[in-house]
Amino acid sequence: MKLILEKGINVISTAEEMAYPKAQEPELAKELNYIAKDNNVTVLGTGINPGFIMDLLVVALSGTMIDVEHIEANRVNSLSPFGPAVMEEQGVGITVDEFNHGVETDTLAGHVGFAESIYMIADALGKKLDGFEQQMKPIVTSLDRKSKYGEALKGNVAGVNMTGQGLINGEVFIDMKRRYFYRRLHQLKRYSKYPYGDYTRNRWWNRNNSCVR
Repeated sequence: MKLILEKGINVISTAEEMAYPKAQEPELAKELNYIAKDNNVTVLGTGINPGFIMDLLVVALSGTMIDVEHIEANRVNSLSPFGPAVMEEQGVGITVDEFNHGVETDTLAGHVGFAESIYMIADALGKKLDGFEQQMKPIVTSLDRKSKYGEALKGNVAGVNMTGQGLINGEVFIDMKRRYFYRRLHQLKRYSKYPYGDYTRNRWWNRNNSCVR
């Protein structure tokens, strides 16, 4: 990316970390910013999630509130239409022991972007976080599942339950949940009018305990 910027070329990236690079790489973000300015070009990190559904949309809609005391963002989507690369990085078809080992050794991707989404929201609201936490657990299937690009036998992993929290004074200020689950394609067609089974819910609470959805 540095090389491209130094050649005077604008950059658009869908890498999850580029949605809000200062979240985990503040010094690198500053360096890219300096290089872009020196060469009169731009760098844009963009995407659906992170980049819109669970962060930018939250920031935009929170503008309707005078104060925000707590934020909850949930997304559920089906892995079934995706290709083998996504199936592999989410652990579809592997055993629970293999999944847990992948989490421990940081070789299983799961959802990438909670840190970026959470810090983006906090900075936009002028909130200083004193902690960030993330958890990753398997979703185990109770029946055999198979689609064009993957297969999960009964008792094995059919998805990922990812959760992340942004903390203020040790309390959860931003609470994020994302579930990737693997459904057989005929289930999608039979039970859902949405072909990709992708659903999002965002909620905010103010000091009067009022909730905006």
